[in-house]
Amino acid sequence: MLEWVRRETLLDVSINVIPVVILLLLDLLFIFLYPWQRGTLSELLTHLLTLFPIIVLAFATYQAARAIELDAAE
Repeated sequence: MLEWVRRETLLDVSINVIPVVILLLLDLLFIFLYPWQRGTLSELLTHLLTLFPIIVLAFATYQAARAIELDAAE
C-alpha cells in the first residue's frame, strides 16, 4: 500500500509535522482549559478552526509526498 514511501520522501515532508503538533496542542488546550461556557458556538468554531487545517495539511502532505516520489521515479 505504501510502497512509494521512502526515507528521503519522509524527510522532505516531515516539516509539516511541526504545524500539526502545534494545532493539536492548541486544540487540546481549548478542550481542557476552555475559559468560556461549554457547548457554545464559539467552542465549535474554535475546534473547527484548529482541526480543519490539520486535515487540509495532512492531505497536502500526502499529495506532496506522492508528487516527490513520482518525480523521483521519472
